Amino acid sequence: MLTGLGNRFVYIRVHADRAEKHTLIGCICADGTWIPPFVILKGVRWNDKPFRGKSYKLKDTLVTKRLYNFRVVFGMVSIFIHGIPPDRPVVIFMDSHSSHIAPEVIELAREQHIFVLTFPSHTSHLLQPLDVGVYHALKCNWSKQPNSCMKKHQHKKPNRVNFYEHFNPAFIETFIAQTIQKSFKKSGIMPLNNSSISIETQAPSKLTEKQSLGEILP
Repeated sequence: MLTGLGNRFVYIRVHADRAEKHTLIGCICADGTWIPPFVILKGVRWNDKPFRGKSYKLKDTLVTKRLYNFRVVFGMVSIFIHGIPPDRPVVIFMDSHSSHIAPEVIELAREQHIFVLTFPSHTSHLLQPLDVGVYHALKCNWSKQPNSCMKKHQHKKPNRVNFYEHFNPAFIETFIAQTIQKSFKKSGIMPLNNSSISIETQAPSKLTEKQSLGEILP
């Protein structure tokens, strides 16, 4: 615990050990719905024994120890393809990472009547709905869960075994129709709005010269 000298209350508690990072791959729809997320836990060896018998609120959530190739995730028909709306054709927006673009992905998308559109490089913070609004809200809601746990259980450290105890409430609180639809609107995708991104955010960076102290002082 860290706090200023003389303070009577400690508002945030953290463990001295370094945090263990996990990766979340989410997928949302402009109608405000979402499909089960893809969670990647850190580590080389995999033991699913701690997760057996657990009652997950997020049905069909996929958990693994390593980053699958995107074509494998996309090809999981029971999770991804069946999770998206049945109406066709469908447009899917995703980052333009090299692992996302493969002949197998394009062929499967064509078979399923799915049009794949990728964002230009370095624009996901403006155009990707997950990055625009959803993930930021998820981080805020997630930070509340371990902190609340440590207040109730001072000697209990959050880990991958009880990960879902904290992650599920944060995910469910974040991935709601209102937040998802606002993110699509802010990015200008749905409803389509060419002026949703301001000119200032698209302008290139400008070089500035650092003034000397003599120039600042009268």
